[in-house]
Amino acid sequence: MSTAAPFKAVGLGNGFASCLTRITGEEKHELVPGADPDLKTTMKTYWNIKKVSWGGAEYETTGTPADLAAAPKGNVGSDTESKGGHAVGNQEFYEVSIGMPEIFVKDNEEYYIHALSMKYYASDDYGDNFIEVDYGSTYKYLSDTDNQGYVCEPLMFTDGTNFGPSGSQTSTWEVEVGKVSSQTTTTYSLETISEIPFVKRVKHTFGGMSSDGCTNPSNLSEPATKPQLTFHTYTS
Repeated sequence: MSTAAPFKAVGLGNGFASCLTRITGEEKHELVPGADPDLKTTMKTYWNIKKVSWGGAEYETTGTPADLAAAPKGNVGSDTESKGGHAVGNQEFYEVSIGMPEIFVKDNEEYYIHALSMKYYASDDYGDNFIEVDYGSTYKYLSDTDNQGYVCEPLMFTDGTNFGPSGSQTSTWEVEVGKVSSQTTTTYSLETISEIPFVKRVKHTFGGMSSDGCTNPSNLSEPATKPQLTFHTYTS
């Protein structure tokens, strides 16, 4: 916990030191019930946030809450932490960030978006199985690639040869050399961290090839730890 001195700020009558950007919800933007913070909670993530951390990624604000009155974007920033081996497989990546609160507009209704975000990405040793876990605010974006059922198809190899006078004619053929399999699953849920509501997205992506036949996905586990939030408290 970090202790700050109480202060008064002359704002814009909206609870913040600047106007909030509005995001207009489109067809694929869907509000998650309970994930939209009220004004008091959104102000807390803006004025009082001190530190966001997860898996070695840690971003800590350097000023005091009172400094935001003169520098509204003074807390904005991020940090990342990468772990793992070669370029494709056995990778882990964490990212934490503090942004600016926004307003989400859908069907002529307005909802607050708080300023905090945390992300995780990992792959297995062979680069066949991937997991993405992220924590956002208020709404989810429904992508066409969120959920794609299991598919196993022949993996074909094309070869050919030239023949005839000076190789003027070509003969080609295809040979099945294995199977290529794929699957994508995505889930969304409401999760609360330090009394702040988040939209949690977990996406598993699988794509594998084998000469022995169809292969099945092996969903990677989520991190054992949860993101951590630290807020300023105030002296009396």
